[in-house]
Amino acid sequence: MATDAALAANPATPRDVLQGLATSARYAETIYALMDRDAPDCPLAEEITAYLTGKGKFLVRDYNVGIYNARMPKLCAQAPSLHSSGP
Repeated sequence: MATDAALAANPATPRDVLQGLATSARYAETIYALMDRDAPDCPLAEEITAYLTGKGKFLVRDYNVGIYNARMPKLCAQAPSLHSSGP
């Protein structure tokens, strides 16, 4: 867990690694770190959206929903809202 979240938060992490984390994260903290980056872009945020609304539904937590809903409209014009369904 710590390694994934550290990679997600590290500004030097290569784009392909970030994309891999965005589409296969196993921990909610990794998603939070991806969304909390200084400069996530719209395509990366859209990959996170697709994952969280599909295979990654189990990672949706209130703190991820909060940062997602706060950052997405600034990153992507047509950003959908995300709602928490779990703990």
